[in-house]
Amino acid sequence: GNKRQGKINRSDRIQETMASSKSLTKVLNLWTCPRTSSTALTLSFAQRPDTKVFDEPVLAHYLRVTGKKYADEENLRGKGDSDGEVAMQRVFTFDSGKKLHWVKN
Repeated sequence: GNKRQGKINRSDRIQETMASSKSLTKVLNLWTCPRTSSTALTLSFAQRPDTKVFDEPVLAHYLRVTGKKYADEENLRGKGDSDGEVAMQRVFTFDSGKKLHWVKN
């Protein structure tokens, strides 16, 4: 993998996490823009018993890094960790027992 000054970069850590997992979990990622049917699609995936849903897991990180405000601050809780690496580790840690991780960003 890519190593810089003896450190493993984030991409390598995620790949190591995926490789160490004996799971057959797949990750399906939807990048979307406001005012699409993405919420309805996400809700439909949430109904599947074999799917774990991550709704905007990197939003809190994006807001922290950019300093931008979020229109719905009250509902920001549960929208991921403000550390992007931690948020992505959650997506790529396959201990949920689910076959699919649905990610909407």
